Amino acid sequence: MTRYHFTLEQRQYILKYVIEGKSIRTIASILGKSPSSVSRELKNRRTLDNPTSLAHEPANCSRLQKAPWVCAGCVKFSVCRKRKYRYYPEQADKDSVILLKDSRRKIRTGSEGLHYLNEFLTPLVKKKHQTLAHIYASHSDEIGISISTLYRYVDQNLFDVKNIDLPRRVRYAKRSKPDSNKEPSVDPAYRKDRDYVAFQAYVKKNPKIRISEMDSVIGKRGDSGKTILTILLRNSNYMFAFLRDSNDAKSVVDIFNKLEKKLGYCRFYNLFSVILTDNGSEFKQPQEMEKSLQHKLPRTKIFYCDARASQQKGRIEKNHEYIRKILPQGTSFDNLTQEDLDRIMNHINSVKRKSLGNRSPFECLTRGQLFSIRKLGYHLIDPNEVCLSPSILKK
Repeated sequence: MTRYHFTLEQRQYILKYVIEGKSIRTIASILGKSPSSVSRELKNRRTLDNPTSLAHEPANCSRLQKAPWVCAGCVKFSVCRKRKYRYYPEQADKDSVILLKDSRRKIRTGSEGLHYLNEFLTPLVKKKHQTLAHIYASHSDEIGISISTLYRYVDQNLFDVKNIDLPRRVRYAKRSKPDSNKEPSVDPAYRKDRDYVAFQAYVKKNPKIRISEMDSVIGKRGDSGKTILTILLRNSNYMFAFLRDSNDAKSVVDIFNKLEKKLGYCRFYNLFSVILTDNGSEFKQPQEMEKSLQHKLPRTKIFYCDARASQQKGRIEKNHEYIRKILPQGTSFDNLTQEDLDRIMNHINSVKRKSLGNRSPFECLTRGQLFSIRKLGYHLIDPNEVCLSPSILKK
C-alpha cells in the first residue's frame, strides 16, 4: 500500500542529504517524492533555535528564505549570529502524526454549520426514512462535507439524528458447515440441470446474458393470505414486486403470464432472460414459468440456489431491507393492493445508493429496460420526495 506521508526513516534521509549538500530535486528523486513535498516538509517542520532570545533577529539569510529552509549543511553555521532554523526528523515525525490525528478528530463544520446540517437531515431521515447515502448523493453540494464525515458526526451524536434512526444492518446467523460424513442428498427432479453449478456454467457460456433474482416476501407468520413476489435485475438493482393471493406455484406462473401479455414476448425475455431463485415450493414448476404463451421458445431460463445458500442471490435479499422499512416483519399484506405495492417500489427504486455510484436503480436502467418498466406503470420519484416510511401507504 502506498504511503503518502513521510516516514521517520525518510525524514532522517532528508536531513542526511541536506547536510551533504544535495539539491531538493535530487533528494525528491531518491525518495520517490515530488520536490515540492520535500520543500514543504523542511519549511513546515523546521524548528527555530532559542526563539525567545533571537526572535527579533531578521531571517535575512537566503538559505532560510528558500530551499533548503534550514541551516543544516551550512559551512558558516558555527560562526553565524543570525537566526538559526534546524530540522529534527524525530520531532517532525511526531508533530506530523499529532496533526493528522487532530485533523481527523476535530469538527471543521462549526456550530452554525452543524445547526444547518441538523435542520437539513432530521426531517429527511426521521420523517421520510431516507438513507444517508441517498441524501448525500442528492445533496452533496449543499451538505459540503464527505459522506464518511457525515456518518462520523452522527456517531458523535452531533445531530438529532442518531444511529438508531439509520437503516438497520441485516445480521445473518452464522452458517453451519455441512456434515462431511453425511451422504449427499439427491436433487429433486425439478432441479435437474438447473442447480447453481448449472447456472454458473450457463452464465460462463453466455457472458452477456441479463440475470435476475427472484424471491418471496411473506407477511404475518402463520398467515396464509397475500404474499409478495419480488424479481430483481442484477445489472441495475431494480426490483419488481407483485402481490399474490396465496404463496403457491400457480400464482407465480400467473404473474409471469400477465407480464408477458403486457410486455410482449421479446421485452419479457430481454428483462428476465435468466432467473435465479431459491427452493421454495412456489418455484417448483420451472417448465410452467419458462413456457411462453405464444412462442415455442422459452421466455426465460430458471435456475436454483443451493440449499441454505441465500447469499447466492444476495442482492435481492439485501434489497428486501427496503421493503421491510415500509412493511415491517410481521405485517399482514391482506389490506395491501398492487397499487400500494407499485407506489412502494417507485420510492425504493428511486433511492440513490453508493454501490451504484450514487445513482438510483431507475437511473441504471438501459433505454430498453426503462421503456418496458414505464409500460408497467412505474416512474421515478424526485430525490427530495423519496420516502421509506409506512406513511406513504396513507397517501
